[in-house]
Amino acid sequence: MSEGCFNLKGWESNVECKYTSRNFGDTSVLGVIWNLDENTLKCKIDLEILSCGTKVNKRLIMSTVQKLYDPIGVLTPASLLPKLIIQDLWKSHFSWDE
Repeated sequence: MSEGCFNLKGWESNVECKYTSRNFGDTSVLGVIWNLDENTLKCKIDLEILSCGTKVNKRLIMSTVQKLYDPIGVLTPASLLPKLIIQDLWKSHFSWDE
């Protein structure tokens, strides 16, 4: 890896080998949370802002959707519908606080 100027500062794996320190639980990989024990990917979303009494408007929907960091596209199925809603809001000429 050093020949290609890739300076690794840490290596995570769910398989033991001489290059890793076997960690347990969650670790962050490319902006997504990887559970090493269950070998699953997940993301952290704060949905408390969408609780009862909160006025849902274009600003809130846009803010919530843009908090999803998904560089490898694993969350695309979950983030597609809110993005389509935002597209419809723009086409309908709603203001930011409507």
